[in-house]
Formats: sequence, C-alpha cells, structure tokens
Amino acid sequence: MITQFAGALSVVRNPRRTIILGALLSHMLLVSTGSVWAIVPSERGLAPSLEDEFQEVIHRHDDAPEIKSFLDRLAMVDEVARHIDVRLDAIRRRAAEDLMREVVRLPGKGGKVPEEPPSGMLCALEIIAKYSPAFAEALQVLPFSEQELCLLRQYYAAAVKSAADRIIDQGGAIVAEDLGSKQEVLTLCLVIPLLHTPDECWSQNDIETLATWMRQPETLQICEDFALSAGRPFTAYQFALHRQRLSGNDGEEPSYAEYVIKAAERLEAIQELTTAITCVKIAIEAVAKEGLGNRLADLRIKLAELYSLAGHPALGAAECKQVLESETDLYQRGYLLFLRAKYLYDAKLYETIVHEYAHYQFDSTDATYVPETLYIIWVAHRKADSRDRADELKANFLKRFPDSILAADMYFSDAMSAMAHGKYDEAVRLLEIIEQRFPGSRILDKAKGIKVRLQRNRKREEIASDP
Repeated sequence: MITQFAGALSVVRNPRRTIILGALLSHMLLVSTGSVWAIVPSERGLAPSLEDEFQEVIHRHDDAPEIKSFLDRLAMVDEVARHIDVRLDAIRRRAAEDLMREVVRLPGKGGKVPEEPPSGMLCALEIIAKYSPAFAEALQVLPFSEQELCLLRQYYAAAVKSAADRIIDQGGAIVAEDLGSKQEVLTLCLVIPLLHTPDECWSQNDIETLATWMRQPETLQICEDFALSAGRPFTAYQFALHRQRLSGNDGEEPSYAEYVIKAAERLEAIQELTTAITCVKIAIEAVAKEGLGNRLADLRIKLAELYSLAGHPALGAAECKQVLESETDLYQRGYLLFLRAKYLYDAKLYETIVHEYAHYQFDSTDATYVPETLYIIWVAHRKADSRDRADELKANFLKRFPDSILAADMYFSDAMSAMAHGKYDEAVRLLEIIEQRFPGSRILDKAKGIKVRLQRNRKREEIASDP
C-alpha cells in the first residue's frame, strides 16, 4: 500500500494534496513500526553491564519474596507502558485514517473519524488512578546488601527512564505529524514520570528532564491542568512556575498557598470537586506554615462548602463546627451557624439540630443569617416530630420576621394542617396571605392552585345545599 501511495505522488497536481499525502506516508510508517509490543528485560534498552549485574542479583536471591516484589514492580512499569502503547497506537491509526479519508475519500461520512472514548486525558487519568497506589508502596529491602540495593535502585530508575523516554519519543513523532492530538498524547507521555515521582517530590529538575516539545508555554499549561486533574497540586504548581519563568514574566511568583487557593477556585468552576477539596486542604496547611493564619477561617469555610457540593454535607457540618470553636467574629459566627444547620439538615441529622440549637439566640440584634437559621431549626423540629417546639419557633419567627419570604412556607404548613382538620375557610385565608404578601415565594403557584380548588369545592357544596 505504501508503494501504491508513493506512486500517486508523481501525478498529484494539487500542492496541498501533495503535502497531505506526504504526511500520510509518515503516519503509515509510524503505524507499521510503532505497534504495541511486549517488553522483556533485553528490550528495555539498558546497558548490558547493568543488565548482567542485575541478573546476578536476581539469581543470588531467586527464592527471596523481596525479589519477586521487585520483579513485580518492574512488570508493572512494563504493563503501564503497554497501556500507553495501545492508546498511542490508536491515535496513530486514527490520524492515518483521517488523512486517508481526506485524500482518497474513503466510503462513509465525510470529516474526521470520531475519537474513540475514553479521550486521551481520561485514559491517562485512569492509568494514574489505577497504578498510583501500587507505585506509592515502598519495596522491601531486607535481604540485600548496600551495594545490591544501590544496583537495584539504579536498575529500576533506568528501566523507568527507558520506558518513559521511549513513549515520549513516540509521542513527539505523533505530535509532529498531527498537532490535533497534542493534548491527548502529552497527557499519556506524562503518566510514567508522574507515577515514578510522588507529588510532593516533583521539582523543576523533573520538568527539565522532559522533552523540549513538552516544555513549551502552551504544553506546560496542559501539563499543569492534567496534574491538577490527577490530584497532584504541587506538581501543577511546579509546572506553573516553569511556565511563568519560561514566558519571561518578571512578576512575583505566587507562593504554594496562593497557587492552590486559586487552583481550587478553577477546579470548583469546572466541577472537579475532589481535587478542589485536596487543594483547599493543602492551602490550609500551607497558610499556617507561611504565617497567614488570618486566612484559615475563610479556607475552612470554603472546605465545608466544597464538601457539601461534593455530596458530603456531614463533613461540611463537621468543618463548620471546628471553625466555630475558635471564631469570634459575629458575622462569621452567624454564617457558620447557618451553614452547619443547613449541612446537618442536608445530611438528615435532624435530631442533632434539635439538640444543638436548643438555645439558639435568634433574638440577638447583632447576629447574622438569623431568619435562615431559625427556618432550618423549625423544619428540623417538624422532621423530628417535635411539633410543640416547632410551633413555638414558628410563632417567634413570624413575630420577628413577618416579611421574610421564608414565612410563606410556615403559612403554607398551617394551611395544610387546617385542610387536614377540615378547616377549609382557614386554609383559604392562609393561602391568600401567601398570594398577597409573598409574590416571590417558590410555593406561590402551588398555593394558588390549592386555593382555587378549595374555593371551587366550597361553591359546589353551596350549590348542592341550596334548596
């Protein structure tokens, strides 16, 4: 087939078509030579002398479980590399098919072949998520001498570097022919380096070892975003610093605390809440170390909010409680009391609200979020079947906050209670209060509909009873 397309080059008159055909040939060569392959020790590309010394250690301790553990780790590196090879091979073939479709108009719909799910980013994240725990485990070293340990570390580092370099070389060749695959390929090329070096140990030196094509300003931004998505904020921070220095920006570099705070905001905006939570936790530790203790309360409140958004309201409530123990600012305390009540309610911990807020000072003139907090306490008492206390809270609320839109819910509950006891005129009166005084209430339409039905039923009864 390559010969067939090479012959076609001599008769093509369109210069653009000639360029595309040339790219197509390059892709076909990559596909034909870059297929997935199984890795054996002799193919790791390591120095023969290092390989020989390694084999001697293996034979010397062939019955030791620690050797098996070490070999399993090497096999895991090879397994990860094969996962990446499969994806890179798919990218090559997809790019070649796109070019063939454009040049020779293969049968089928026009345009590019759709990407196969999962995308490169997702695939890379899945690999990291799957193998990170195993790579984080320390290898057992008991039966080895210091010299043997040094050799094993050297061999392992060389094996990892060989696998990473091979993949990065392949990735660079693919990106050179198909710029559209850059982000997908780049994230795959980062997998082995990130698995090998823990987040807290990632440094500028690690970035310098990456290929030049991976260290451009636009690619460093992709690296930073990928590291954040992978739950590696310190790695992302290092990529951000490297990008700033490379771009010639003479501005002051952000501290780690400042960076992770901003990163958490970005992650929250795109709903990557788990990593946002990780960033805020790190920010809490960092601001304490950097002497920025005045920001701790705000960060812990943000952490509570993120817990709630991520579907863990009980954790958010617990975070609020910790801040309340040391917070003295009245505005902040009012907001925290409201948040804790809200999150406890969301977690269906009604009894906790009943007991914890039994002495809530809703009459305090300098408290904040009083109507909202009192409303939650009232609903919690109803859920906990503490009706007498709920009625007391409602009376206090309506007396203190008669114009609060939350009062509409209280009038509505009274209307439903009146209906249940056959007091339809009273129910209509209460529903009319909602309609007249709270036009912005979320239950307005519902209240109107019930009132109309009650009035219609009453009219029918009057007609039926009229002689």
